[in-house]
Amino acid sequence: MGLVTICWDTKLANEDAVEDLTGAKRTVKITSPKSDSALGYTRYMLVSDTAGHNIEVIVLKEFLNEKLKLDFRSRTKV
Repeated sequence: MGLVTICWDTKLANEDAVEDLTGAKRTVKITSPKSDSALGYTRYMLVSDTAGHNIEVIVLKEFLNEKLKLDFRSRTKV
């Protein structure tokens, strides 16, 4: 297994450029389960043209919804 990181939610879009604290640049690649049914969840990858590895980002809120049909809503009253 490669490098994996987990976040709760994201607003990143496919092909967005990102840069880490060291200045390393990567591109977000998003694969939906519709285009790869073997996955079963939306896959977010941080792809580098120069590094020898890529990083998978598990967007937990989306993952739990897609895999377990859990829906998260705010408990605050509007």
